[in-house]
Amino acid sequence: MNTVAPDEDLVLGVDQGTSKLKIAAFNFDGRVVAEVAASTPVRLAGFDGVEADPEEWWTALAGSLRKLLSGSEIEPDRIRGVGLCGVMHSLVLVDGGGRSIGAVPLWPDQRHRLADDDRLASVAAGTSAAACLGRLKWQLDADPETRRRVRLLLPVKDFLRYRLTGSAASDPFEARATGLAEPNGRAWSEEVLELLRVPLDALPPIEEPDRVAGAVCAPAAAETGLVPGTPVVCGTGDWHAALLGSAAWMPRHVGLSLGTAGTLGAFESAHDFERLAEPACFGAVTSTGSALQWAARALLASAGGRDSSVTGGIIELAGQSPPGARGVTFLPHLMGERGGSVRPNASGTLTGLRLIHGPEDLARGVVEGTAAWLRLVAGPSLAGRPFDSLVASGDGARSMLNLEIAAALYERPVVVPESLEAGTRGVAQLAAYALGALGSRSRSAAQWLRPATVVDPDPQLVEDYREVLERFRRVEAALRASESS
Repeated sequence: MNTVAPDEDLVLGVDQGTSKLKIAAFNFDGRVVAEVAASTPVRLAGFDGVEADPEEWWTALAGSLRKLLSGSEIEPDRIRGVGLCGVMHSLVLVDGGGRSIGAVPLWPDQRHRLADDDRLASVAAGTSAAACLGRLKWQLDADPETRRRVRLLLPVKDFLRYRLTGSAASDPFEARATGLAEPNGRAWSEEVLELLRVPLDALPPIEEPDRVAGAVCAPAAAETGLVPGTPVVCGTGDWHAALLGSAAWMPRHVGLSLGTAGTLGAFESAHDFERLAEPACFGAVTSTGSALQWAARALLASAGGRDSSVTGGIIELAGQSPPGARGVTFLPHLMGERGGSVRPNASGTLTGLRLIHGPEDLARGVVEGTAAWLRLVAGPSLAGRPFDSLVASGDGARSMLNLEIAAALYERPVVVPESLEAGTRGVAQLAAYALGALGSRSRSAAQWLRPATVVDPDPQLVEDYREVLERFRRVEAALRASESS
């Protein structure tokens, strides 16, 4: 933690991810002066359900804010603004008292496929938005009492801001990601709402991400330690925020996020970055960090002295196997798949196994499989598009092995910022921008990036991973063919 100047103004960035809450305090030069994180439970419901309790998100947020403000040199009145982002493609059902109605099926949840609606599917066929619509319909149809109690439908970060401020709002990027909005994200779709039998007043106003959408209310101030009246900007989805925090625009940087899922994207130009245009998604896959967590449970639970609750042990184990994992190939489709196309029945697969293989080879295969799958999905979008480097973010970017593999697969340097939480940085920038503390958005983002190191491609690894990627491609094609047979 850095020492904060006594009179220094600060902004907070809050990022509620799939399984972890991150909060960071930044000064207006983009330096992190304090940060805190908390795990938030994710529950598996049967074979294909993945859900979380929004009330646990709020409890984690309130407790973490108290911890940050009481455990640092930050006085609450130094916080001039707050920005939030959250996991996308998930909607919180909110009752008349402002509390969530039951658990929320998260973006990997596949239970909705049992109740697909042809009319809804035609609205956003084959997209993550279609899956979000399917999950919402599944929730609303499961119990008539649930439908009767709903007063608001809010994306994750909008639910948390609602609890902070008492004001409901969303932004165009999140609105589009729900499938409930018109294609431009500026208005809710009356056609879709009619199909779902959801009234228009159950959806919040749509605001720009850097517009103040409320202020910390007195009850929330008492729970969090923030000062009542502190401005809270609208914010955006976690992927969009991570691209802002990664200063990711072509042909300069592409943002590589290695969290529970893996994503790759960028704004098309600095001009698009300045005006918060729709960024390009080059690739998004379902299981990245979650596959490593699974491997830690599967391989390390009985290994003496190893902590199976974190992925660091699996990375350490993988480092004991050579590039290519001695022929082991892992397909990371542990929660169905959205990469390349939506395939709810895709499953994780290990191939190439022989008696000679040990746990280190299986671990290496998992690490390489998650990286190769994102590279394969992103390949068509990246073909022929020049860019200088990748900017890494997320917990997976703490691993040098992951970074070296990424540099080799993309044949580009990987920039590693001082803080790997690009989402908190992105929404903190939105808050500072709304307060008039920043000028050019792109120039400020480049200043806030603060690179700590750069991992260059190793020529030998580049050659090794060309072979790994080709082997992965063949196995994936075979699996895909078997799914349709």
